[in-house]
Amino acid sequence: MIDNDLLGAVNRTVRGIDVTEASLGAKVIEDVVSGAGHFLGHEQTLDLMQREYLYPDVGDRLSPDDWVDAGATSVAGRAHERVKRTLATHFPGHLSPAVDAEIRRRFPILLDPAALTGDDRRW
Repeated sequence: MIDNDLLGAVNRTVRGIDVTEASLGAKVIEDVVSGAGHFLGHEQTLDLMQREYLYPDVGDRLSPDDWVDAGATSVAGRAHERVKRTLATHFPGHLSPAVDAEIRRRFPILLDPAALTGDDRRW
C-alpha cells in the first residue's frame, strides 16, 4: 500500500510537466489578477487538481495538529488497516468452482476454499 503511493508519485513526476499555452494559463492569471484575486474558484484550478495531482491513499496530508487530533496514526498503521480492509472485502472470482476443483485434484493445495472468501475472519 505504501509502495503504491510512492510509485504513483514517482510515475507522476516522471510524466513531467506539460508546458503549453493552455497549461501556462496566462489568461487564467490575468482573470484572477483582475478578478477574485485567488485561483481557488477558477475552473482550471479544479481541473488541474483532479488531473495533475496524485492524492495518496495512505499518505497523510493533515497538518501536524490535525494529525494528532485524528489519532496520530503512522503511514504503516494506515497501510496495515487498508490491507486488512482490502483482504476482508475483496474476493476476486477468477476461477469457477469447476476449475478450482480440477486444480485441487491435480495439486496438493491445503488451503480451504472458504479461506478465500469473506467468511474467513483471519484478515
